[in-house]
Amino acid sequence: MIFAGSTAFCENLTINLGTEAIDCGKTNFYIEDVIDTRVNKEDIGTARTGMFNSITKVQMENGLDYSFLEYYSNSFQVGNDKLPILINITDFSVEEKMVPFQEKALTEAKFEFYLKRGDKYTKIFIKKLTVEHGSAVDCTKFHEENVRKIAQDMIKSFIDFGFDVSKISPDSKEFTKAELLQMKNGNTGAESSSEKRTLVTGNSFIYKNWKKTRSFTISYETARGGTYLEYRYEKTTGEGQNYTNSFCAGMGYYDVNDSEIKIIYPDNVVRSGKINVEAIPLSFYLYHFEKSGFWKGKWGAGISYYGYTGVIDMFPFDSRYYSSSTGSNFIISFDKVFGVVDAKNGNIFINLKVDYLYPLGKVNFSNYYGSIKTYAFGGPVVGISIGKYW
Repeated sequence: MIFAGSTAFCENLTINLGTEAIDCGKTNFYIEDVIDTRVNKEDIGTARTGMFNSITKVQMENGLDYSFLEYYSNSFQVGNDKLPILINITDFSVEEKMVPFQEKALTEAKFEFYLKRGDKYTKIFIKKLTVEHGSAVDCTKFHEENVRKIAQDMIKSFIDFGFDVSKISPDSKEFTKAELLQMKNGNTGAESSSEKRTLVTGNSFIYKNWKKTRSFTISYETARGGTYLEYRYEKTTGEGQNYTNSFCAGMGYYDVNDSEIKIIYPDNVVRSGKINVEAIPLSFYLYHFEKSGFWKGKWGAGISYYGYTGVIDMFPFDSRYYSSSTGSNFIISFDKVFGVVDAKNGNIFINLKVDYLYPLGKVNFSNYYGSIKTYAFGGPVVGISIGKYW
């Protein structure tokens, strides 16, 4: 960052995006122009600088629109075989917050992407992002990094969107550049049904630019016919061109009633009985999200540790056996994108979930006369997961 200009008490904080190209691989578009339709184009926010955390105005080195255009021009070359894209910045703000025990550098932005056809522009994609960094000492240095991250993640979100030009409705609303420049905060009026269809064309289920998910899963355990409910909280650990890695913690409830079970007795005789179990599993997973060809989803592995209570009724061959203890499972997990509820913003997801819970040992069910062994909770699990990206 460099410092220039002045206010009554302190110098402005000037952000330079630099010239490093964005690693996006081969693309079929270039950024024809970037425009700024915010009401107050002179203001992008403030930071707190110096020993006394003085409020300081933040500015882009070459203005907001031209700074982004110049930055994108280093990554996307103009070509006759490429699609011209215009970016409309409808919201952009830089802020520094004082919170208990730390400072936070926060950047928020909303971009609209328009496809140029002839001398008119059609809106095809909208994305809103927030990037933040915290520091116990001073977070001023993170503002430039945050803005650069916004610039990179916006364009990568657009690439992941994967719109199909052939599916744009012929009656989609179109604008001249002059009409776009006259907008206030990107307000183009009420969207027609055709415009809404245009916005959801392609893959609007976004795998990048999210930091965490919360989801609820309802599943059917196929081996015994049990019901498995689970709440999951997930955070990213790193991302690349078309993948994102994450870790996930889950808490669930498992219940099976009067399910058929085969028990091998100590004398190697196999008898049938009925099992009833309630369990509370705590799970930890590592996931790898990827979009590749037909596959859009994640796979990973994890481990669960559970407490349970249960009873096995071996009538008429034997009596009842009881158990209240703990157990564990190794988990192989797959989530496949099944649908998107909020297709415009791409943040509400519905996944098809398939897990295999491999029991790490058997547990004892006992009574006054002896004991028998089996696993309390495990096997193939199939279900639906509903959640939201942040």
